[in-house]
Amino acid sequence: MNLTLPPEVDLVLGRLAEAAGTGKASFVREWLVSMTPQLSQMAEALEAAKAGQMDSLSMMSKTLRGAVQGGQQAQLELTKLRAVVRKRKLLK
Repeated sequence: MNLTLPPEVDLVLGRLAEAAGTGKASFVREWLVSMTPQLSQMAEALEAAKAGQMDSLSMMSKTLRGAVQGGQQAQLELTKLRAVVRKRKLLK
């Protein structure tokens, strides 16, 4: 998969990757892997809506629940990253 990102997105990814001590592609890969359950849930909701099995409000509700869970996971990952960064600073 090849992606062309807007410069501002590329800049932010570069900052995140540098802070995490990894490359941009690795950072995005790990993020996508960690978000697989939420992405799967979104795909299921869209497929069901497309098949007429679910109304749009139900689909949005299910997708938002997944997004909230993803946000909570991201918050946990940021907390872990902050601990690693602090530890690195103390070791220097």
